[in-house]
Formats: sequence, C-alpha cells, structure tokens
Amino acid sequence: LVTACTFHNCVALPLLMVTSLCEQDVLQQVPECKDVALSLCFLYLVPWNVLFWTFGFAVFSKALNANVTPKNTLARAFLTPPMLAMPVGLLLGLCSPLREWLFERPSPLRSVGDALQTLTDPLLGTSTLVMAASLI
Repeated sequence: LVTACTFHNCVALPLLMVTSLCEQDVLQQVPECKDVALSLCFLYLVPWNVLFWTFGFAVFSKALNANVTPKNTLARAFLTPPMLAMPVGLLLGLCSPLREWLFERPSPLRSVGDALQTLTDPLLGTSTLVMAASLI
C-alpha cells in the first residue's frame, strides 16, 4: 500500500515544485532552469518506472496470487501500458526528426502531435489530484 501511494509522488510533486521554483526571482536568472529541472525529474522517473512496473509488478502479483509463475509474471509485467508507452516516449523524445514531424509546423504528422499535446496538458493538475486523493 505504501509503494502504491508513493507512485504519484515521484512525478506530481517534483513537477509542481520545479514549475513554481523556476519562476521565482532567484532562479529566473538560471538559463533554462525549468527545462533542466524537468529533464532531471524524468531522468529519475524512467529507471524508477522500469523497476516499479517489472519488479514491483512481480512482487504485487505474487502477493495477490500464489499460482503465478515467474515467466508468466515477467511477460505480463512487460506488457503493461506504462512499459509499452515508455520506449515510445523515449523514441519520440530522443529522435529529433520524429519529434520535429510531430511537434513542429508544417508537417503531415502535426495533427497527431497536437492531439498528444492536448492529452498531456492536464497532466500536472490530474496528477496532483490523484496524489492528494491517495493521501486521504
């Protein structure tokens, strides 16, 4: 239960802190404060998510069902939506031509990039609500 409650704290809380701290007068002089801080947050998040959705998934599956085999659990762990989305997100973030096709004008894939942007805009608010609800 403790691990499940802390899951959203590794994203929502640092994003809130970075967003507000980098807008303060003292840190506005730091070049690209928000971009660097957000990059460091997600640099931590990627290995943590891999650990949580593989090892953590296996531990929780074993605790819930004693008939689970290690091979079955490992296959199911790597087929969870976060584990499938993580390589796609990393590919989009690290491959500059693909990122340009999705998020810069003019491009045939710009409408897909706009749709992705629309889906991710409420992330900070939604994560904060989920984090606050898990504390109650």
